[in-house]
Amino acid sequence: MNKKSVLIMGAVIFALIAAIELPHMGTANYRPLVAKMNVSELSATATEIVEATVKKDLGTIREVDSVDGEDMVYTRYLLAVKSVLKGSPAKEITVRVAGGSYLTTQIVAEDQPVFSENQQTITFLSKPSNWNGDYRVLGGFQGNFAVTGSEAVQNETGEKFVTTELINQIKSSAQSTKKIVQ
Repeated sequence: MNKKSVLIMGAVIFALIAAIELPHMGTANYRPLVAKMNVSELSATATEIVEATVKKDLGTIREVDSVDGEDMVYTRYLLAVKSVLKGSPAKEITVRVAGGSYLTTQIVAEDQPVFSENQQTITFLSKPSNWNGDYRVLGGFQGNFAVTGSEAVQNETGEKFVTTELINQIKSSAQSTKKIVQ
């Protein structure tokens, strides 16, 4: 292959990549409406509630949002379940939150929880109707508490609980819901 052919091929590849990515370039702020939920409401509504450790950031994916048909970027995390407070999840689960960067698309989702590797959490989970194995955090940031020692903190609001009291409240609310359903 001569130099001219290589340059032409490079230009064609660049043009194809640009044609695919240009419609997705930019930053968007994602501000869905999230209903305010307290611990009792989160406990009653969640399909699973876990004490877990964030093992790994699995990176981002971009796919069409099933609600409005727009491209959406999600960041996925692998959590190691230490204790199950409600439901029956696997020992390791994948949690997906709206937001992140994927190629030229960046989404800032203000109401979503923030996870970091090795973080201890108490997380309220839901399964969307089109569940593909990735859990969602129920109630956005409201459904995730960072656990440090004997304290559980909802990072966005700064609301603090003694971890054992939060767990007892969750178990009590989840048990009450179970009795009502039976």
